Formats: sequence, structure tokens, C-alpha cells
Amino acid sequence: MNCNNYCFAGIIYSNDSILNVNYIDNKKEGNGQLISKNGIVLADLSFQQDLLNGYCIFYNENGKKLKECVFENGIENGKGKEYEDDKMIFEGIYKNGNRY
Repeated sequence: MNCNNYCFAGIIYSNDSILNVNYIDNKKEGNGQLISKNGIVLADLSFQQDLLNGYCIFYNENGKKLKECVFENGIENGKGKEYEDDKMIFEGIYKNGNRY
């Protein structure tokens, strides 16, 4: 794929999930969604310069929320929450990918 200026692409992964995201100068940029082969949204993502940056939400194969957190340069840094069986099991801060 060659996106010298701007394009929208769907990347297919080995588990048949698809990442729909915009590309600017061959780098993921802006909001994207990871969608399972069954059409379930697995993640709502935010990219900047090809890295996760900003607020992201992750879901399981049943569409239930697993985690929401803020990323900086591809690493969890900031406020976040984790869920299990629709119940929040963690709310706090992530720093350098670790929760506190």
C-alpha cells in the first residue's frame, strides 16, 4: 500500500480482524476501528504518527468493554478503566504501560 498523501485502508490481520484507519504519508492517523471477522468492533482507536495516541476502547469478541485508556506514543499513559463481565474491576492511572 502506498499512501504518499492521504488514503483510507483496511489492514487484515492473521485472526481475520480488520483495522480500518486513515493513512497520511504512509502512517496511521486519526480514529480507527478494529473489527472481527464476524463484524464485532474489537477496538476504537486513536492514532497519531502511526502510534496509538489518545483515548482508546477495547472490547471482547462479544462486544463487551474490556478496557478504556489513554495512550501516549503507543504506551498506556493516563486515566483508564478495566472491565470483567460488564463490571469495572480497575479505575486509575496507567504510567509507562503499568496500572497504578
